Amino acid sequence: MGFLVLFTIVLLQRFGKGLWKNSAILIGLLLGYVVSAFLGMVDPTSIQTAGYVSLPLPLQFQMTFSPSAVLSFAALFVVSGLETIGNTSGITIAGFDREATERETSGAILADALGSTTAALFNALPNTAFGQNAGIVSMTKVVNKWCIAVGAFVLMICGFLPKLGAVFSAIPNAVLGGAVISVFAMILINGIKMLARAGFSERNVLVLGITFALGLGLSSHPDAVAQLPGALRFLFSDSVAATCIVAIVANLLFPMDPADRERAREAMTDA
Repeated sequence: MGFLVLFTIVLLQRFGKGLWKNSAILIGLLLGYVVSAFLGMVDPTSIQTAGYVSLPLPLQFQMTFSPSAVLSFAALFVVSGLETIGNTSGITIAGFDREATERETSGAILADALGSTTAALFNALPNTAFGQNAGIVSMTKVVNKWCIAVGAFVLMICGFLPKLGAVFSAIPNAVLGGAVISVFAMILINGIKMLARAGFSERNVLVLGITFALGLGLSSHPDAVAQLPGALRFLFSDSVAATCIVAIVANLLFPMDPADRERAREAMTDA
């Protein structure tokens, strides 16, 4: 099923024109959903039991402030902010072939913080920037704000209509997996573009090596951080948070020399 969805997306991306090409991911998901439903791969239980209308009520959980939890989530919000910066740059590179401006970056971080604060008030986990969207922009080149706003309103409507939200959540993992393979591949390519603009100097290669080795390695082997305090163990158990923290520390330990600063300045000027 995953290969069916992937083959459909690749086929439309390669030979489709106009709307067919831009809607390749959506068409692949719909086709996979319909076929999997006929094959009995869709569990309708969640759809049948979901309510028709639901109004989210704020502060349903008592608010408490634990110092270790506050510090842990503060670090995670720094990680989330850096992720937002990376996703914003990835989108502008994919859609406009340039780096994000200061106003675009600050606006994205502010929107992320406001959304996370609202989510906490309404008993939900903090939201992230969802890097998959950067991959979708790379494939479709669609960056129209009204188009993106429509997608946001659909998600909002799903929050008020649980049965509609259950229809989306019932999509089999194989269908979603087949669609996001190509999306995450585009994210990887955009990341390589960003790294290439910074240059592969001896210092940058060292920072990248330490970041990937420790950031990904620690999260893959829980025993390596089992003896750390609870707050640190919580942070380093997640690959994204661990990679980000290690990258920040490595950048502080190995500051840029004048040649690296000049190269970075040139990259920003070319963008």
